[in-house]
Amino acid sequence: MLRHDPVPSVQFASGFWEDLQGFYHAITWSEPFIQSILAFHAILFVFIVTVRKNQILLTSVWSFTLLMVYLSEWINRWAHANWQSFATQDYFDRRGVFMACLWSGPLLLNGFVGVLCFIVEAASTLIAVKRAQFRRKMSENATTQQKANMNNMQTTEKKGKRS
Repeated sequence: MLRHDPVPSVQFASGFWEDLQGFYHAITWSEPFIQSILAFHAILFVFIVTVRKNQILLTSVWSFTLLMVYLSEWINRWAHANWQSFATQDYFDRRGVFMACLWSGPLLLNGFVGVLCFIVEAASTLIAVKRAQFRRKMSENATTQQKANMNNMQTTEKKGKRS
């Protein structure tokens, strides 16, 4: 029988928090390279929200975003070999932690925002179509009802003239 120790959630939480703080303090946030990455993600987010109604452009941006995530391993290898030309320290380790946190993670979040925009637009289109179908059905029912009323009135008038 296996004996399980209590879940070390407090140790995990404190260890994770310490790792997160270490990561935060290891980055030179005032570095133009880092600020450029952050600005790129902010601009991409604003662009996605701005073009959310244009499905073709949104699809193109969404595809570009996922392509950049796909290429992040290659970009990490290239950046590791050439970091001296654009950064003050080598952020690009073999495991790609920096790329995952500051490149792929925000790109995936922006991609998720794009998917949400697709869903909202699809739902809006579906609602508009269903409303149009409902209005058409109601007008057809009203027209049928008017014709039935006219027939009833004509039948009643004919019966009234016979008496």
